[in-house]
Amino acid sequence: MHGVAGSASRLAARLLVVSGKDGSVLQSLTVPDSAESYYSPVVYRQRDSVGVILFGTGGETHRGALWSLPLTDLYAGDISQVLLNNL
Repeated sequence: MHGVAGSASRLAARLLVVSGKDGSVLQSLTVPDSAESYYSPVVYRQRDSVGVILFGTGGETHRGALWSLPLTDLYAGDISQVLLNNL
């Protein structure tokens, strides 16, 4: 079965932008490697720069990665400029 604990395949994580006003989903994107995720996204902003969202993929038994994407791209639904961060 797909996504069941111990199975070879897992459900792909999604990045969501949710309205603080009414809870509606404003944007929804599948992570670039279609992997699962247990990593809470973090917004990072340097002084006088565009914010960047950092998010991780993978799990206890499945490899993953650390990714970054400008917030403006997330809001626009464009994941083409996502960067894989090598650690």
